[in-house]
Amino acid sequence: MYRVKLSKGLVPKSAIPKFSLPTIGQSAPSSDLIDNMVPTPKPENIRFFAGRALVGLGAAALVLVGQLFIVSHVQYESAQFKANETFRFELANGTAPVGQVDSEGNLIEQGTPVAVLKIKKIDVNEIVLEGTSSAVTVDGPGHRRDTVLPGQAGISVIYGRQSSYSGVFSRLSELTVGDKIEAITGQGESSYTVSNIRRAGDEATNGLGSSMGRLTLVSASGLPYFATDVIRVEATLDGAPKATPNRVIPNRAIAENEAALASNMDAVTPLIFMTQFLILLMFAISWLSRKWGRVQAWIAGTPAVAFFGGVWASQIIQLLPNLL
Repeated sequence: MYRVKLSKGLVPKSAIPKFSLPTIGQSAPSSDLIDNMVPTPKPENIRFFAGRALVGLGAAALVLVGQLFIVSHVQYESAQFKANETFRFELANGTAPVGQVDSEGNLIEQGTPVAVLKIKKIDVNEIVLEGTSSAVTVDGPGHRRDTVLPGQAGISVIYGRQSSYSGVFSRLSELTVGDKIEAITGQGESSYTVSNIRRAGDEATNGLGSSMGRLTLVSASGLPYFATDVIRVEATLDGAPKATPNRVIPNRAIAENEAALASNMDAVTPLIFMTQFLILLMFAISWLSRKWGRVQAWIAGTPAVAFFGGVWASQIIQLLPNLL
């Protein structure tokens, strides 16, 4: 009869089941005893894979919500800081854009800082970027490319988000007739006075009347993150307009993804590739968990999942309306 010897000080004897090795003529230990010592692996059935799928969907939803409600505001502030540094430098050196094209005749690249917008009543002091697609409005208010710049003769249109990415135009509905709006471009400062608030169903007023210029601010209306329509704040230019270069992009000649409440379908292709990459990354972590251990694999893989998950979520957000 043999007994298992324990290393002194490691595991108490009471924690180890006692059993005897069979000798010649004796039967082997019963299967019940072995089953109690070594648990039988559970079969990977449909419920197992369904549970894994639900966990994956939950994690994806958590990443998306975190990007929309938390990370988006940090990203917005970072983008505005960089745009402010760039535009202030260009103003100081006289190289800020003053039209739809640059000095070499090329169209101004989307995302380029073109103006400073100030609305004291609702605490707006933001850098306006060229373009109004979702890829641009995540970084700041966007200037509609088929309109003139603020301060010039004609109608200038600026889009801004209602809720996500700091919701720069979340208080647009608080403006009333007579409120002041200021804009700074490469041509200097311009002042506007709010003259009209238009909501869904209100008649459009394309005529300038006695004024030579107008600024229209556009944002979503309705519950936050559940936009149903748009609100437009119209303001007339105080004084004479700035010199107005010839327009290269005619009215309504912009892409569909730059219209109000439009989605940026250009994000579909990178979203597909990013989804595939994340799936491969999860398989890699699962494989490493068998080689290194679950804790070690997730310690190594979590930073990569967090980073690429944020990029993946930002692509999904671009598929949402650009004024959300």
